[in-house]
Amino acid sequence: LIWLACFLLQPVLMLLRIDGMMNSVRNGYMEMSYALDEYRLYMGTGNATVSVMVLMIALAVGISGYYHLHSKVKMDFYHSLPIPRRRFFFVQYLSGFLMFVLPYMVCTLLCLLLGATNGLVTRAVVTVAAKTVILRMLEFLSAYGTAILGTILTGKLLTAILGTAVFSLYIPMVMMVWEGLKQLFFETYFSNMLEENSALLSPLLAGIYAESRMNGSGLEERWLVIGVGVLVFWILVMTGLSIWLYTIRKTEAAEHSMAFPKMEGTVKVLLVIPLSLAVGLYIQMMLYTTNKKWFFISAICAVMLLSAVIEFIYHLS
Repeated sequence: LIWLACFLLQPVLMLLRIDGMMNSVRNGYMEMSYALDEYRLYMGTGNATVSVMVLMIALAVGISGYYHLHSKVKMDFYHSLPIPRRRFFFVQYLSGFLMFVLPYMVCTLLCLLLGATNGLVTRAVVTVAAKTVILRMLEFLSAYGTAILGTILTGKLLTAILGTAVFSLYIPMVMMVWEGLKQLFFETYFSNMLEENSALLSPLLAGIYAESRMNGSGLEERWLVIGVGVLVFWILVMTGLSIWLYTIRKTEAAEHSMAFPKMEGTVKVLLVIPLSLAVGLYIQMMLYTTNKKWFFISAICAVMLLSAVIEFIYHLS
């Protein structure tokens, strides 16, 4: 499936795009220089579809590669083998990375080959393509580590997906709520740079955000360095936590919503407070009123409702 996705979204779409551009060039509707620019942009960070594909593959491979942690039978079997847990972790980790990198690299080379046959490949294009490959590999590893961490901390598929989403979006969500509260209660508030760039605080969104800032901003090199630095940070954090928790995770944690029961209360508080405030802000925005009583009423109701929902997920059989 990964091979098929990479093949359809890279060389097949590239072939269609190049064929259309070259027909326009031959008919005099497009300059060759414009076709070169479009091709270079496509081989770089201008193809958001490939970026989304990379993240989806990372999440799917991360969860499926460590899904055995949710089965007591599989855990008993794997942990009975004379293999250290860390070695077993890295075997799975490398396997998942190769599942992505091999088809992605082959399809990228096919895209370059298609461009070369139409006279579109230059040194600048190869340089841009190489930088983009490195950046997207880091994007994959960052999202991959996040999915692994979400799977290790949980014992069921539903909570693994929800846990991955929380790790991916929690900090930007808190920043958005914080900014919304200041806009609601401070009439002279203006957003600052940290809040505007809060997507960098997400291991899932940091790479795509850096790519979006690179496109047409005139600061491509600067944002490339920022993106690489932030992604390396998230890779180290997520992978490091995953290795540590994998080594101390109990076998009997499988088939439980949370693999570490002592974390349930902390996670519940960390989720309910910002989500309830977000609900209050949303209701306040929908009512188009300056009366803030509905913010507090809706936030209090959301606290009770979300607490019940999270408790239900914890004890879902």
